[in-house]
Amino acid sequence: DEAQGERLGGIEAFTVRDELYFHQLRDDIEVRFVADDGGRAVPVVWTRESGGGRVCYVCPGHRSASLRHPAVKAILQTGLMWVCRGAV
Repeated sequence: DEAQGERLGGIEAFTVRDELYFHQLRDDIEVRFVADDGGRAVPVVWTRESGGGRVCYVCPGHRSASLRHPAVKAILQTGLMWVCRGAV
């Protein structure tokens, strides 16, 4: 979705210290942000469509400092807007 790419793609790279969760990822996800884990890229923000719905997974936020970071706030806000199709 072009609007989604513009929204999440407009957020600059940033750094936070937080927990990483490792998943078996589906083939139909679109990775939006990755974390560097010792040279290995780990997806931490991804989106996908499922049936008539939308999913936006955001990993950063296990520490309150992460939730206060402007980039994480922007990702949560734009991800929610995309999931709700702008009806928030």
